Amino acid sequence: MQQIDVVILLKQLSSKEIKGFHTYLKNRVRADSKALKLLAYLRKHHPHFDETKVNYEKVSKHLSIQATLVSNTLSDIRIQLRKFLVEQYLEKVPFERDQILLQVYRDYRLSPLFDKQLKTMKKNLEKETPKDLWYDFKQLQLEHERYYYVDTKRWQRNLGIDKAMEYLDRFYAAAKWTYASELINRGRILSEPETPIRCMDETVAMSFENETPYHRFYRTAFQLIQNRNTDLYFELKKTFIKEYTLLGKNDQFIILSYLLNHTSFEIRKGKDEFIKESFQLIKLGIQDQLFIINGIFDSNHFLNAIEVASNLQHFDWAWDFIAQWSSTLAPDTKDYYVSMGIALIHFKRKDYEACSDVLAPIVLKEPLDTQRGILLHIISLYETNCAPDFILSRCTTIKQFIRNSQFISEDRRKGILLAVKVLEILLKPQPNKRKLNHLLKSSDNFHYKSWLIQKVKELK
Repeated sequence: MQQIDVVILLKQLSSKEIKGFHTYLKNRVRADSKALKLLAYLRKHHPHFDETKVNYEKVSKHLSIQATLVSNTLSDIRIQLRKFLVEQYLEKVPFERDQILLQVYRDYRLSPLFDKQLKTMKKNLEKETPKDLWYDFKQLQLEHERYYYVDTKRWQRNLGIDKAMEYLDRFYAAAKWTYASELINRGRILSEPETPIRCMDETVAMSFENETPYHRFYRTAFQLIQNRNTDLYFELKKTFIKEYTLLGKNDQFIILSYLLNHTSFEIRKGKDEFIKESFQLIKLGIQDQLFIINGIFDSNHFLNAIEVASNLQHFDWAWDFIAQWSSTLAPDTKDYYVSMGIALIHFKRKDYEACSDVLAPIVLKEPLDTQRGILLHIISLYETNCAPDFILSRCTTIKQFIRNSQFISEDRRKGILLAVKVLEILLKPQPNKRKLNHLLKSSDNFHYKSWLIQKVKELK
């Protein structure tokens, strides 16, 4: 069946959702409607809408309708499906439903209903504990509605324009910090030129008597990312551990990621004490499921948890972690990241043959993190005395991949290429030890530097 949008939408629904939509449709169309019959037929093949199983001719024959009418029937289903999805969404975000009702009452000039709805929304908000920026934003919306509505006399209590503008300033400042933090962080990761941030000076100068947790977290995060200051790291970490529940789930994930990025920065500089810092933050993220967004465990944090635990020789913890959380990885990349995690454990235990055996089937698939897998693989091949020519061919592969990729930071790119360069010299019949030592001293930015140093020391 041609892939029009209704088929694409139906394919994405879970079995529970498509069952709910079927019930929804039954309540809105006649029992003998073509739409209902077609949906019942499609449910049999959900979610695999294969062209050989489902096509216009088969549908037409099965439902005893003309092939030309199948497209029209699908359009009818699409209209109802969109309504169903909107209603499902609004059930999850009730405030949006309230806003829509508010707009309807206003458009129809139904002042009594508008007043009642707005007061109900205000009352519901006052019951909540303000947890993030959006509380302030909702307050801002309501106060502006109250102030600018045509007949403000009917309000017994009006906080006025000054209070409303304070909410606006608060929202603006926090949004600016969020945006600025992400720009700086992206620039650090991808080595992009720093993007000018309009009105940043004015935002920095903003202060509020009662600064929201959201504002405070992102202000400190911005300063940490910009300055890479250890004191700022510990300040943000202390506040985060104490008050992270005041943030929304997505913001908890972002701030924790900023903290972990800083520990990685310090570890690359040779500050091994930050390995324990990283492990502490990772355990917090796992305990409160901060790494799980929309039901999926972030794959990078999954691998980092295993690597950090293995660096600290917590191998049993790493195995238990894989067993407990691997089922929450994205299905299409799960096998790769589980294999990479197992390989990391074998590598840290110096079981290089097992590491190589695990990696061999997956490094040719070129997933997003392929440079990590290939580098680990060729080091394991070196340790198991694999043929030098084959290892050198893999070195060429990883160099080409690294140089062509646009999604690897310059810092990471240099670190991997330097490691490969040292390995290529080690593979020569008579490696120049003096040259290798000079190369290793030329930079702190080497991937697997401790391993490379040990291999050079072992040379005669």
